[in-house]
Amino acid sequence: MSRKDGFPMVASSGGGLKRVVGALVVVALLAVVIRNPSEAASWAKAFFGVVMGAVDGVASFIRELAN
Repeated sequence: MSRKDGFPMVASSGGGLKRVVGALVVVALLAVVIRNPSEAASWAKAFFGVVMGAVDGVASFIRELAN
């Protein structure tokens, strides 16, 4: 077995499964938005608030390193 062959038991790609899971996530998100738009909006605001808090924290850390 040459080095390029890799592991014989591990599949080289899982593209089909990734597409199915991705499609199911999109359908689930659409269903939530359609059935409960105000609740979905509040979840999105909360999610982006957490993301922005993390970005601000990393930026503060980098600024302190530079000082």
